[in-house]
Amino acid sequence: MHQYEMNTYYFATVTNGLETVLGAEIEERGIARRDMKYERGKVVFKALEETNRLKTLRCADNIYCIVAEFTVGAYKSDLAHMASNMKKLNWNRLAVEFSKSSRDIRVSTSRRGKHTYSRFDMKETIEDVLEKDGFVMSQDDHALCVRADIEEAFCRVSIKLTEAHFRFRGDTRIYSRGSIRPTVAAALVRISKPCKDDVFYDPFCGAGTIPDERAQLPARRILASDIEEEVVLKAKENGKGGTIVFRCDARKTPSQSESIDRIVSNLPWNKQIAVENVRKLYMEFLAEANRILKPNGWIVLLTDCHEEITKASEENGLCLSALYELSLHGLHPKVYKLRKVNIQ
Repeated sequence: MHQYEMNTYYFATVTNGLETVLGAEIEERGIARRDMKYERGKVVFKALEETNRLKTLRCADNIYCIVAEFTVGAYKSDLAHMASNMKKLNWNRLAVEFSKSSRDIRVSTSRRGKHTYSRFDMKETIEDVLEKDGFVMSQDDHALCVRADIEEAFCRVSIKLTEAHFRFRGDTRIYSRGSIRPTVAAALVRISKPCKDDVFYDPFCGAGTIPDERAQLPARRILASDIEEEVVLKAKENGKGGTIVFRCDARKTPSQSESIDRIVSNLPWNKQIAVENVRKLYMEFLAEANRILKPNGWIVLLTDCHEEITKASEENGLCLSALYELSLHGLHPKVYKLRKVNIQ
């Protein structure tokens, strides 16, 4: 078993498909010192930083400190080896270092590979070790949160650093039907390569998740609109100021021609938002987007209506590139980038 120095090695979880986007954010902020690697839904890295700085990562769902790694077999009898390794860790020290409630603890587990035991067997094994060490199993937010992940013959043990609502920017934000998580919205904003002189626009803003993430960075102007009055009110309530939120049809906006630098939006797709004719909506929306987009502007869109977005792009003279394929709730939308055809 290899035990790591505390506050040295970490991993951040992220929506599957956006690992490199989070990695770029980590590097840009100067957090990762070396040894960054990508795993499915995770970015693993070494950092010598205050944990509070790690919590400023906006594309990360949660941050974990890695405390140990070891091999484990595929059979249920091999869980005894896992228990033996767990006993070697100094849980009292870890509780003091990472938890506000030093005797309360909760365990989460995952397993991927061909094993004769389940993640629930793993959880029971770890909880038995910790209970014998005097810890009390708890679901309290201040309990020490221990995570064990098995990938084939490899087990990683980590401590969760972030609170329950970290990925949702607290527990007071209002969401609407079809909303994406703020961490996905932050990734879409990063993909658009925002600049401080941009005029930014989300024409399907819903409760305003994307423009609120854009507002974390300097911009000339941030615009957001939706056709539904109810969600426009939610967007205004969620916003912290600086964003111009209004009601309009994305197919006929009040924006002047060639006035927008970046259009970034989570389009209606799948069955999250009922649309009578998705193909017609995309066709008419992209015609309007092409009108209001500056010649050197970009569009970044999230949708799983791949045929519809491809056809609408072709018909409206836009060059379409699929950049990332995500895994969201069992669905596989893609992040697309669109530019006017005559722009290289």
